[in-house]
Amino acid sequence: VLTHLMSVLGEKIALTWRGSTDIDLYGTKRVIQVLKGEYTVASDMQSPNLRNKRTIKLVTNEERPEQEVRLEFSLGQNQYQPIERRVFKIPVRVASVTSLIKSKAPLAATADEDPEHLKQKIDVFNLLWVAEHDGIKPREVYQGMVQGERVALREAINYGSNLVRNKRVNFAPSTEYIDLLKRDLKKYK
Repeated sequence: VLTHLMSVLGEKIALTWRGSTDIDLYGTKRVIQVLKGEYTVASDMQSPNLRNKRTIKLVTNEERPEQEVRLEFSLGQNQYQPIERRVFKIPVRVASVTSLIKSKAPLAATADEDPEHLKQKIDVFNLLWVAEHDGIKPREVYQGMVQGERVALREAINYGSNLVRNKRVNFAPSTEYIDLLKRDLKKYK
């Protein structure tokens, strides 16, 4: 999410970002072996947030180790349609805006105000703002989603709308963009 915001707003947004607690990576078993050679693995378990991911906590192998780093690591094929963005003028491959929305919508589709669900709702609205800014039409946001994913996106938008009204979301798409999405997604139950 941060990389997409940086692509629109510039790198300085990283200084005011809400504070990411993990790094999302894709790779092979060889990448995991290299990480294990360079770091101590504090834990390695199935991710609680995203399917097909593992949460790996690493600590540096130094006398005075740095703070623990949490990786959301996916093995195998990247299902998130990677695109290239520039971060500090360096090209990096990141999950596309629409695939991130698709993966985060089910976690945001709840009235629950749990901090993790709240973060996911904010992420969905930030990503919808980026999608609108990038010229992605509302129908392109949910194109390729199955019915259940479309329902989750509709519910995430409905539950997240209060965040926009209460100004808890820093960047949100226009009312017109949200209205078009709601109208299109209304037919999915």
